[in-house]
Amino acid sequence: DEDYYDDYDIVYNPEQDLENLGYPKTLLLFYQSLLKDVISRYKIGDSLLDVGCGSGEILEIMSPYFKNCVGIEPSKKCCKLAKRKGLNVINDTFNNTVDFSDKYDCITCFMVLEHIEDLKGFIDSIYMNLADNGVAVINVPNGKKIIENAMYSDVFQEHLNYFTAESITKLFENNRFNIVSVETCYTDDLYLTAVAKKNITKCLLSEKKEDDKQCLNDIIKELSNIGLFGIGIRARNIVNLICEKNKIKYLFDNNKNIDNKYLMNCDAKINLPTIDKIN
Repeated sequence: DEDYYDDYDIVYNPEQDLENLGYPKTLLLFYQSLLKDVISRYKIGDSLLDVGCGSGEILEIMSPYFKNCVGIEPSKKCCKLAKRKGLNVINDTFNNTVDFSDKYDCITCFMVLEHIEDLKGFIDSIYMNLADNGVAVINVPNGKKIIENAMYSDVFQEHLNYFTAESITKLFENNRFNIVSVETCYTDDLYLTAVAKKNITKCLLSEKKEDDKQCLNDIIKELSNIGLFGIGIRARNIVNLICEKNKIKYLFDNNKNIDNKYLMNCDAKINLPTIDKIN
């Protein structure tokens, strides 16, 4: 909601005091140190995308370390302030419909994930816009500390999610990422920082399967009467890619052990190939 982001002033207080706007100085210094360590440890490239960049503090402190620094922020007021500083900021919501022309070597997301309703769509967008060898750096409140220490004053109504090290790991690993580190950090371990990399192997498998499925069904849509030869284990996986299985009229295999048997979700019976049946 556009009004929500423009009126949101718990952390930001747009247009009142540019010098004191945004993160506390100690937190900014922590983020700078964190990202310098990430750059060194993971040998990442020279482009940074800061998601939920506010008025651009992270972009400012990290511009000496990245040739290309871009931010995305839903608040028009914060974007206006960032652009007044000469920063490259896009006024938009970050979700799985956002596709930048470039892939970024580092995507940062500080104090944002706890506000997100569609977590899967959000993480999909991180994946889509992250370079294959890049890293995503996520910083959120430490939900475990808040709960175990009954820190009710740190539970805000605008926070839809709270995370533990275990839950943020599971969230990213269920969405095509490998978590390479999760650490408690900042004052009294108040926050969690996770560093994630793309699970490229999983991506290649799923993309190849989807490509083959699309190709196979493009061919089949022009046909109405299909016979398949060879129903081995691998072939059965291929058959499962066919959407219009009602077009499969015949299944043939030389294996007598599967004669007159059926494949799951397919009405055609498997038969030994004979001249009369083939004709």
